[in-house]
Amino acid sequence: MIHYAKVFAQSIGLRLVVLYPIAEIEPQMDYTVLQTPSYFLKTIANASYVITSSFHGLAFSIVFKREVYVVGDSGKNVRMKSLLDSLGMGERFVTDLSGSVTDRLNYTEIAKKLQALRTVSQSYLIDTIEEIKKCNYDKRFIYFRLWYHWRCNQGIYYLASANAYV
Repeated sequence: MIHYAKVFAQSIGLRLVVLYPIAEIEPQMDYTVLQTPSYFLKTIANASYVITSSFHGLAFSIVFKREVYVVGDSGKNVRMKSLLDSLGMGERFVTDLSGSVTDRLNYTEIAKKLQALRTVSQSYLIDTIEEIKKCNYDKRFIYFRLWYHWRCNQGIYYLASANAYV
């Protein structure tokens, strides 16, 4: 992936910033960053393009409305592929970056789809929590139930604050 990122950055005249301890493997990198989580977020927020094989790299690229490509194997990266497909960004999942510069992402449309996914997730969480409160289940069931929904409904990732209800 690093090779593709280097070629891609050179082809559009941008500096490559690597957010991974890859300097040991390829010490000729233009710039390698090994910093704090806030620096990780700041770097993504300020990037022109993000090329990632990480779910968090993809998620934060979407949050910050960056041009993003996920390089990987769709069989091994089902969660990322599913999220991209759910948001109409499936063409951004590539096995290499040759010829990958496509039209800019339409984040107005992506935001609408993301909000719809959040609404479904929030509804499900609220309904599930209310059901659990009525039945007086123990905490293990709550954790299992929420995790199970997340795994079975790829593309729905809104699980923030679930632990606050147990």
